[in-house]
Amino acid sequence: MVKNARPDWVLGLGNFGLRNPPCRQAILLHKPHLVYLPEELPFESPKERFVNGVIRRNLERSLPSTQIMFCQTGVMRARFSKTFPSFSGVTRLMPNAVSERVAVSDQPAAPIEFTQTKRKTKLFSLTRYYPHKNLEMIVECFDRDRERLADVACFLTISPDQHPKAEALLQRIQDLDLGDAIINVGPLEQSRLPAFFYNADSVLLPTLLESFSGTYLEAMSFNCPILTSDLDFARELCGETALYFDPWDPRAMCTAILELKSKESVRAKLISACEPRRSQHHQVLGQNYK
Repeated sequence: MVKNARPDWVLGLGNFGLRNPPCRQAILLHKPHLVYLPEELPFESPKERFVNGVIRRNLERSLPSTQIMFCQTGVMRARFSKTFPSFSGVTRLMPNAVSERVAVSDQPAAPIEFTQTKRKTKLFSLTRYYPHKNLEMIVECFDRDRERLADVACFLTISPDQHPKAEALLQRIQDLDLGDAIINVGPLEQSRLPAFFYNADSVLLPTLLESFSGTYLEAMSFNCPILTSDLDFARELCGETALYFDPWDPRAMCTAILELKSKESVRAKLISACEPRRSQHHQVLGQNYK
């Protein structure tokens, strides 16, 4: 099909390209599993490890015929160069962006899910279920520190059919009687996101692996403070807009939540950093990096 179309370029948007394209080729790398070490991916199941290994091999085989590799962040670019040192092409940055469908001019009213809970501090964890999102740590945190988090609620957006472990997570929340603390609202339409971002006290993402999470940018766009993992990808993306914690330690997560909850000066500082950080990311979208 490509030979018949006779294009000037092939753009591979699925993390690998063609082995012998009849023209120049560029690839967008947005699957971080391909450039992190196996010991950094303890959450991978044998099946996921096999599938990602096949994708990694296809990427490696297409690199000799690739002129440009697009990475979403400097962290991903550095890790790609270290993982595939023989790549002879050039790397460029192609960051993520906020969808115009979630942009609003006025602050929307709180979503009904927020008004139905008596808990004062509300955390928003916007993500599908994936093992590397580390949502189980939220459950461990709230189970371990019930009294300290008695007036805090965390809202999830997952569905039990998204992953075999998603249903187990939701069942564990019920078994531990945490249904009033960890509230799953299910997948949300984009039109509903502004109400959640604007009215949440913070976005909570204990993720262990990302290329460029759009949730970070969306939180900044709505001046919503971020609580997230103290890992390289998060620090590059969030900068001063986030409080960081050890994502493998529920005590560290609790400490970060309580600091944001009890110190208005900390919250104000994070909010003030959102607009400058968001502007920096938008500037990157229009620049050509060497």
